Amino acid sequence: SKVLSGSLGKRSTLNTFEIKVGHQSFEIGPDVMASVGGTINTGRNVGEQFPETPEYEALVLGAIALMNASNIGHLILGLPVHNMLKYADYLKNKFASTFLINNRMVTIERVTVLPQHIGTLVRLAALQQAPLTKGVNRLIIDPGYYSTDWIVANGFQISEKRSSGTVCGISHILTEASKYISADYGLKFERIERLGAALREKTSLSLHSVVIDNPTLWKYIERCDHIIIECLKVIEQSVGEM
Repeated sequence: SKVLSGSLGKRSTLNTFEIKVGHQSFEIGPDVMASVGGTINTGRNVGEQFPETPEYEALVLGAIALMNASNIGHLILGLPVHNMLKYADYLKNKFASTFLINNRMVTIERVTVLPQHIGTLVRLAALQQAPLTKGVNRLIIDPGYYSTDWIVANGFQISEKRSSGTVCGISHILTEASKYISADYGLKFERIERLGAALREKTSLSLHSVVIDNPTLWKYIERCDHIIIECLKVIEQSVGEM
C-alpha cells in the first residue's frame, strides 16, 4: 500500500508506522484501517484480559509515538472501574520503563492508573467553570465496545459499592444486528466494524450485491433494544436509588 501511495505523491501516503512488542509487529496510526484493508484481525479486542495483551501495549506505545516525546515524567492511564484492582499495579510496573518506540528511545518515569470516568468529572467541572462540590450525586454511564461501566460520584469521591461494570457493550449490539442482517439477506456477515463505521458515518453498507441504506441499518440496531434494557437493569440494581 505504501508503494502505491508513494507513486501517487506525498499527499496519498498513509500515516502509519510499525510498533514492535516482543517478537510481534503491529501497524499503528490514524490511517491503519485503510492500510489493513480487508483484514479481519485489526487489533480490536473484546476480551476481559485486554490490558495484558500485546495489542494493548502496542496501542499505548503507538499513542506515545505520536507525542514526539523522549521523556515522559508522568503517564496517566485509565481502566474501567470493574477491573481497576486487577490490572492497575500491572500497568504501573509495565509502563514505568524505557521503550524503543518508532526508532526513538522513550523513558516513562511514573505511571498512574485512574478510573476512566474521572476524566468525565473533570470535564464536567470545566464546563460548569466551578468545582464539583459534595452533596450532589452524579451517575456517569460509559457504554464501551466490550463492556458498559458506571460510577456514582459525590464531588470527586467515587462510591465503589455502587460503581461497577458489566460485559455488555457496543460489540454485542453490532454482533446481534449482524445476525439479523445475515438472516434477512441470506448471507454470512460478521464484519461488525464495517457496520459500526456505516452507522457512525451515516453511510450505506454494501454486502456483495446488496446495499443496505443507513435508516435500514438503524432499524436493525433498534431490534437489539433488549440488550440495552438488560444492561440498564444491571445498572439499576447496582446503583440503587438516586
